[in-house]
Amino acid sequence: MESKSQEEERANLVSPLIEPSLVSEENPKSIWSHNVVLSLIATTISGIADSTWSGTVIVSYIYILTGSNSAAGYVEAVQGLAQLISALPVGYLADKYSRSSVIFCGGIIALLAIAVTVFSTILEATDDDGSTTLYILICALFLWGICSGITTGPLQALFADSIPTGKRSKFYVYLFTSYVIGGVVGPVVSIIVFHLHEDKWYLMDIRDAIYVGMGLEFFLAVVMFFFDDKKTVNHQPENKVEQYEEKKA
Repeated sequence: MESKSQEEERANLVSPLIEPSLVSEENPKSIWSHNVVLSLIATTISGIADSTWSGTVIVSYIYILTGSNSAAGYVEAVQGLAQLISALPVGYLADKYSRSSVIFCGGIIALLAIAVTVFSTILEATDDDGSTTLYILICALFLWGICSGITTGPLQALFADSIPTGKRSKFYVYLFTSYVIGGVVGPVVSIIVFHLHEDKWYLMDIRDAIYVGMGLEFFLAVVMFFFDDKKTVNHQPENKVEQYEEKKA
């Protein structure tokens, strides 16, 4: 018959939520795991990039391009709609396969969105009425909507899975703070860009602010390639219980 200490040791091996090496106060560095650090970096970059080129900048670009407030509103709505309709499929794929794989695909989508966005602004120089540029930009923002759904869905889920139970609330504060800081830095970057253009809001001036934002989005895409489901608190070797039995035999 197993003693109480043996039963506790076996329970620790069976339960994926309890791993002393991860939650021990003597090993605080383990809390700052691979996925946790990457999530905070990705969230900060995302906050800076999004607030640099989206919002007022992209809306002003579309308005000057088309001369229509309605067009600006429709294009912005496309991004939110894409995030909404992709949320369930993205979440399903992340649960069925792996979160890091979906995040990796999000990095590819981000690179594609960068290319389409930049292409649309280059095409604008030869687009007489701006309609073709607008349609391509709509496609780009649809891709950005999907990418946003991944960074606020599977990425944050993997972030939570990588934090020991009882520590998550504190780290979610860190995550929220990193995005807020990014949201403050982004407009400052835009201010610097427009100041260098003598505060002119012509298409070419706004285009440069968009390019700076795309450059920052590129770094976000790269970071998304390095998440790993195997580096979560819940991940345990499949044969851990068997190893325990063999050791005691």
